[in-house]
Amino acid sequence: MESLKDPKASVVAVQKREPLIKMDVELERFDATVKEEMNHPEIAKIGLGDVDDTRLKKSIDILVDANKLPRTPEIKEIFTREFLPPKSERPTKLIDAKG
Repeated sequence: MESLKDPKASVVAVQKREPLIKMDVELERFDATVKEEMNHPEIAKIGLGDVDDTRLKKSIDILVDANKLPRTPEIKEIFTREFLPPKSERPTKLIDAKG
């Protein structure tokens, strides 16, 4: 949430650990990630960070089949909501990363 509110401060924090990164490049990458990878209409229904169990189950089944895995893992082995805030506190619409 804090990164969405202040992307530049977030990149500055990362830059302290990795001084070789370029601020303008990382801000552009952050913006693209928010707009194109994290800004799906599904967020309005389930909140940022959550997954749709039906879709996840289908994805697991596809991977098990494609890779001929010996067993199908349960959703709880792949994903947990344990670390998510309550649904009422999750973002349901992402702001533009540039402000």
